[in-house]
Amino acid sequence: CNKGWFKENCTEACPRTCHNRLCDNKTGECMSCIEHSTGSRCQDCEHGWFGENCSHTCPSTCRSNRCNNITGQCLSCVGRRTGAMCEDCPHSYYGALCEIRCTAYCRNRSCNKVDGICFSCLEGFRGEFCNI
Repeated sequence: CNKGWFKENCTEACPRTCHNRLCDNKTGECMSCIEHSTGSRCQDCEHGWFGENCSHTCPSTCRSNRCNNITGQCLSCVGRRTGAMCEDCPHSYYGALCEIRCTAYCRNRSCNKVDGICFSCLEGFRGEFCNI
């Protein structure tokens, strides 16, 4: 078979994920994979990678840097993070890992999920963190 083809009569193309499109001319198994791909036909992404040609890194918010090979959705999240890509914090938590609780003086314990600044304060309190 010519480079990039396999099977009897060379009728099937080697997988795109084979490095230089080189594969066994009988089985179609890749000689080696493009960067960040793995498996006999380079059909899977290495740990920490996803997407077409395994060209995207899993979100840093995914626990152990593990995500779905195709969608990039986290298999589980670091800290208390939530959401498909672990992009959110549960109500009343903020911080990089959603590990800090909004102050009890924030109305409904509701605060900005990045810096913890209260959206509004309980009666009798004021300041960004309602601590005055």
